[in-house]
Amino acid sequence: MEIYSIEDKRLQLKYKGTHGTINRISWRKENDDKHMIACGGRNGDISIHEIKFQKEETIFLDVNKCNYILKGHEKGITSLSWCPTEIDKLVSVSLDGFLKVWNIKSGEMVSSINFNEGRLYSVFWSRLDSNIIFTGSEDQVVKLWKLSDTIETSSPLSLDLKKKKKSNNQP
Repeated sequence: MEIYSIEDKRLQLKYKGTHGTINRISWRKENDDKHMIACGGRNGDISIHEIKFQKEETIFLDVNKCNYILKGHEKGITSLSWCPTEIDKLVSVSLDGFLKVWNIKSGEMVSSINFNEGRLYSVFWSRLDSNIIFTGSEDQVVKLWKLSDTIETSSPLSLDLKKKKKSNNQP
């Protein structure tokens, strides 16, 4: 992974990982100088890097020298999303069918929800309510999860994206 400055097209960051394919990346800016990058791998691990940019310096990241490694998924990471209100929280989903919420400073898994209907492919932490997370999955349904309940909410909060089949008699 390489990150370039838009203004001067200069390489600012180069990431060299040794744990295999990087499936997902999520970036969070804490302030003008400090950024956090979460990299989800095919092996199920998530590496967290704290980056402090210097004007004229290229930063090289190595997965073996990251700030934190979060372990808990059995299969590859498919999506990551930072909490909009709590800067130390990250949510991940994986091909193992689990949604996991992490405290990145402690490395602790805060919550783990098993999606029993297949793989999870995407996740988004609500910008309006930090208690709500949306997921997209193999069954073509967008689901809303309330972290306070730690269970899937009722069906009116699910959006079925499956194509509706028309009968032969209908236009």
